[in-house]
Amino acid sequence: MRKILLTKDYTAQEVADLAGCEYSLVDRYDRVYRIVRPSVLAGHGSGRHRARRYSFEDVVCMAVAVRLRRVGMKPARIKKAVKLMRDDPQLQQKWLVSDGDRVYLRNDDGSLVDLLKARQLAIALFLEPLHRIR
Repeated sequence: MRKILLTKDYTAQEVADLAGCEYSLVDRYDRVYRIVRPSVLAGHGSGRHRARRYSFEDVVCMAVAVRLRRVGMKPARIKKAVKLMRDDPQLQQKWLVSDGDRVYLRNDDGSLVDLLKARQLAIALFLEPLHRIR
């Protein structure tokens, strides 16, 4: 595992391994839903003609997308959350929390902001323990 983390860019299979999902999900989130696209090198054609190459930020975005999918979020909402996270560098340093329908940003003071609803303040009293991304 250490060898993969030291590389400069990642194959789709390495992204799947690091994000904790199947290769087919990485492929689907790129080609079908366009949620996490390879930012280093976009592949073309079918098979292994030119392998896609992902950045570390792409790996983090895929890991977030996988976690949101596991709590039941639909692809359109996952796409919006990942886009917001990529567009705002401050979000990359915060915790994202989801109830399966909405995505919230947890501020340093513990308050939650609903990211998918024009950043309105929200209150949540029940949260599952957060686990570190592998």
